[in-house]
Amino acid sequence: MSTLSKCFYEVSAGKTCRDLWHPEFTHCRSYIFDLWKRIIPGSFKLYLPLLILPPLVKLDGWSKSYLINNFIDYVKLSLATYVQAALSLTFQCTC
Repeated sequence: MSTLSKCFYEVSAGKTCRDLWHPEFTHCRSYIFDLWKRIIPGSFKLYLPLLILPPLVKLDGWSKSYLINNFIDYVKLSLATYVQAALSLTFQCTC
C-alpha cells in the first residue's frame, strides 16, 4: 500500500485539482455545480425499489397514509444520499 501511495505522490506532484479531477472545467465552482446537478438523478434511482417494493409486498394493507409515509421516507433517504455523495465529492476539490 505504501508503494502505491509513493507512486501516486510522484505522479501527482505539481498537479492541481483541475488536472486531477476536472480538466474540462476551468474553475472548481463550475465543476461543483455540474457535479451536484449530475448526482441528483442517481440518488433517486438508487432507492427506487424502496418506493415500489413495500406496497407490492403489503397488497391488502394499503392506505393513503401508508403510501404517503412510504413516499416521504423514500424522498428523505434519497436526499440524504444525495447530500452525502455531493459533499464528499465536493471536498476533494481544493482550489
